[in-house]
Amino acid sequence: MEKMQADSIIEYYMRPMYGFALKKMGNLAEAEELAAQIILEIYQVLCYKEDFIDINNYVSKIAHNVWVRYLKEKTKKKCETTLEDPLMNNCAEEIYKKMIDEETKGLLRREIAYLSRQQRNIIVDYYYKRKSIKEIASGMDLSEGTIKWNLFDIKKELKVGMRAIRTVGSLGINPIRFASMGHSGIPGERGDTSDFLSKVITQNIAYAAYHEPRSIKEIAEELGVSPVFIEDEIHTLEEYGFMERLPGGKYRTQIVIEEPLLSEKEAIHELNKKYAKIFYEKYYKELLSLEDKINKIGFYYPDQDYNCLLWTLIPYVAQFLNFKEDERIKDEDVLIYRKDGGKYIAIARIDKALQVNYDEQKYISMYMGRGSEDEKEVQGWQVWTFWSGRNGGWRDNKYSDYVSMMYFIKGKLVENEVTEEVYSRLIEKEYLIQEDHGYKVNIVYFENKSQVEKLESILPRPSDEVRQLSLEYGQQIYEIKRRGYPSHVHKALRSLTQESIIRNLIPYVLEEMLQQGVLRLPTEKQRKGISTILFLG
Repeated sequence: MEKMQADSIIEYYMRPMYGFALKKMGNLAEAEELAAQIILEIYQVLCYKEDFIDINNYVSKIAHNVWVRYLKEKTKKKCETTLEDPLMNNCAEEIYKKMIDEETKGLLRREIAYLSRQQRNIIVDYYYKRKSIKEIASGMDLSEGTIKWNLFDIKKELKVGMRAIRTVGSLGINPIRFASMGHSGIPGERGDTSDFLSKVITQNIAYAAYHEPRSIKEIAEELGVSPVFIEDEIHTLEEYGFMERLPGGKYRTQIVIEEPLLSEKEAIHELNKKYAKIFYEKYYKELLSLEDKINKIGFYYPDQDYNCLLWTLIPYVAQFLNFKEDERIKDEDVLIYRKDGGKYIAIARIDKALQVNYDEQKYISMYMGRGSEDEKEVQGWQVWTFWSGRNGGWRDNKYSDYVSMMYFIKGKLVENEVTEEVYSRLIEKEYLIQEDHGYKVNIVYFENKSQVEKLESILPRPSDEVRQLSLEYGQQIYEIKRRGYPSHVHKALRSLTQESIIRNLIPYVLEEMLQQGVLRLPTEKQRKGISTILFLG
């Protein structure tokens, strides 16, 4: 070990060793003498050895042995024996040799753990199970030459590893945590990002290979753990598309991970407020003059309250601002097809406390659809915002609820013991409101496609100016955000910012219209039903 490193370790242990000596000896003079001998012995060992698995344990053993030897020396002095005792010296040497042998075995076990799974299996078969090279080759379906080469390579790796000083990476000392995880696209049978990365160790594995590709061994070193404990996690992440294996055996994380920056968040907040005013004036404002035309269509909305309907129409018409025909980034270029049927961009945000000058919760929105074009009879659409008062996120937006609502509207959901839980669920969601005379539907619904087509024919469509503003807005959001992301996720990030006009700007538009006085807060009974549509075929 280098002198500077040994000096720093000695400095750290001086006070604890003096405390140990004082406790054992009971007087200051002898304690100082014993402590000096312990420190000297520790220093000599530090200079002799390069690496330690558990230095605290090592130091404790040395301190104990020096104390025992010190007591023997005192006894010998009292008996007027010679200070030079070859037997004692030989005993001490034997103790240290045993300690070093144990440490070497520990280092060897540690380095075996850092080998690949195949290499570890070869080591176990050859050295522990005493199998021949031919038997190992047959069992692993490899050639004998490959086994011989692996044994040679393993010896070389072990020698290098045992001489190396393995340091714990920053994630091993200060691990990150994800504050939120989600998806843009369609989740699979096993869920989405939050289901696969629910454990802190898995989150840190993903983050370790985010900014630069890393091998399993390098990820393990960054986390300060044995590769044995993370191999299966990495293989699962690779299997489901959250990591990709690159040539050379390194892995790279395929998740768009946000690392919050105060300057970035505040810049985007101000940009959103600016564009919310612009888009209200040039696009959303037209909704205010459509009440008479909309009422002629005849579709249902709660209480025939146009203000309540606006809370659904405003996020609904936002979809027309996402110009697919511009083909900036195609879905097929960025959506990852998962083994469980999912098709989405994985998203995560690191937990980092920032003192922003606004209420972040107020500006979160989530778009959710249920059903598909193949399920023509029932489809659901919903947007979560601060004002909707709903909990549970996308997992609580269940297709079965829309099916139940269809049966209720068609008069086929008879209230009895069998349907008691269904009614309880719809009432809890406040899709149905219980009144004195029965139940009232609390969401917008269309009885047929004709009503949808009539509505969309009169809804505002973006002008060329609005189209250009939409493109400018998305580009500005991307330019602000991309500097904090590695280049391999830039395309996915650009796709997400293309949808910012829908995903992120809606809460700001709603707030702008509230401030303008053209939109009122929904009533307490209306809240959970707003921004929800049931489409019946």
